[in-house]
Amino acid sequence: MLGGQRMLPDEQYWAPDAKLVPEERVGQGDSKWDPTWGRGRSGHGRPPFGDTIITAWHFERSATDEALEALEWDVLRARRSGALVAPAGSGRTHLLRLLGEWINPVQWESVYVPNPIFDHEGLCRFALGLLDGNARPIADVSAELDRRLEQLWIEGRSLLLLIDDAEHMPEETLHACLEMAEKHSPTLVHLFAVAGESHAHLMPHEERDDFPIVRLAQPFSEEETRDYVLHRLDRSGATGELRDRFTDEAVAHLHGLADGSLVRLHTLAQIYVETPAESAVEAWQRFLLDERGIIGLVDEMPSEEGAPEPELEPESEPEPEQTSDDEPDEHDMPHPRDDPRRVAHRAARAAADDEKLAG
Repeated sequence: MLGGQRMLPDEQYWAPDAKLVPEERVGQGDSKWDPTWGRGRSGHGRPPFGDTIITAWHFERSATDEALEALEWDVLRARRSGALVAPAGSGRTHLLRLLGEWINPVQWESVYVPNPIFDHEGLCRFALGLLDGNARPIADVSAELDRRLEQLWIEGRSLLLLIDDAEHMPEETLHACLEMAEKHSPTLVHLFAVAGESHAHLMPHEERDDFPIVRLAQPFSEEETRDYVLHRLDRSGATGELRDRFTDEAVAHLHGLADGSLVRLHTLAQIYVETPAESAVEAWQRFLLDERGIIGLVDEMPSEEGAPEPELEPESEPEPEQTSDDEPDEHDMPHPRDDPRRVAHRAARAAADDEKLAG
């Protein structure tokens, strides 16, 4: 710990303009605006569902607001590391980016770290590079980070590392992060984001009472999906004709097919925007099949009841017998994706989507 524990002033934890939508910031730095979307009051011609991570287009809903409030009290105000557990595709990355933009820069520096598959030294080097705004060589990463944290301590500020997809982080890196956070508490705070409950066990909350877990588990309701779609259309400056295409029936289809995934909802909605209404169901079907990795079977799948099932595995030459000293070549091993049970499972999921499309 640097200089011993000290109380930090209970000032405003969010930036002065946080939770306001600065119109002039929307679309800045984006050279790929599409003029066909019109020029709404804040959309600047951006496709309505082209990107989930536009923080200036933030859509307020109770589940997200509750998660933000919990993060404010359990992580920011407490100045301690913790974890955000949210299903894949639920807007986890958007929430991290939002947090990084909204926190008060007078008290915080923040760095967003995506997919941290490197060791702890590599993680620190990556964070220092973003803090410095350049890729200058650093001989001793640990000493440099200590120096930066010492300076932040003197200034009464903290560093927040927003680590996305933390389930991919090596265990040694996670433990090193926690040790460094404890050493530099409360100047260094980590927020680890993991994809769903299946990865929550990777976090040390069961061994540590001072490691909070915040969950964003409530999926969009159908009403929230409808409000969200209209919100995105409004922010993009979409025409009235395009808005009229998103009827209650169309949104109900989107909600069912998205199955709780915000990323999937965006893809399906953008397909609907770019596809004639009479071809939308077919386009959705193609995407759903492609998403499940069986697009190659589309033309072979039976179109009528009683038609023969497609052959799942091509015939192959018999493999030569191996002696006890031989080891199988990894290139000769069948890929798990080609397991007939997995192919059948993906086909069954696609059939379930067919029922939703036809419903």
